[in-house]
Amino acid sequence: MCIPGTDVRLKILPNSLPKGVEQARIRMEIIAGRLLRNQPVHSFASNSSVVVELLPNYLQLQRCALLTLPHCLKLKTTSHNVVKVFVSHHSKDSKPCWEEKPQLDYQLDDKGLTLQLDTFCWVKYEIDDEIVEAKKIQVFAARPNISQEDEITKIELGYHPDLPGAGEVNAVILS
Repeated sequence: MCIPGTDVRLKILPNSLPKGVEQARIRMEIIAGRLLRNQPVHSFASNSSVVVELLPNYLQLQRCALLTLPHCLKLKTTSHNVVKVFVSHHSKDSKPCWEEKPQLDYQLDDKGLTLQLDTFCWVKYEIDDEIVEAKKIQVFAARPNISQEDEITKIELGYHPDLPGAGEVNAVILS
């Protein structure tokens, strides 16, 4: 199961769902940033991940499901990866109450974080800034009536070296 246009994936292993729960009832949603505006941003890396809600909330699985969440970070080569995983079980229309789950098994790679979950909930994570070398940024240009015929559109990208955590700029110029 995946959310189209994202790299968010959920793999439910055979015989994981309790009796009476059908796979068709399982839903996965990305939580919009506007719903989390009152939540503090703790680190450089935490602003790079998504918050995902797995429905039905509180569903207890008989075998762990694998949830893969993407990130846009370039990680340093290190022998240890420090990831904090947070979950929230709360009712609809109420604010998340995040609880750290240090015992959750995970695997971090260049593209994302894969978690082993035994229950459905809201999930987010933070990656220790010490292992983050940079953020990967994708830039998309959008304009009505774009044609591929000799049309050139000027795009300006800004960089603010005075922001906290800013480092050396590695620019690639495309023509």
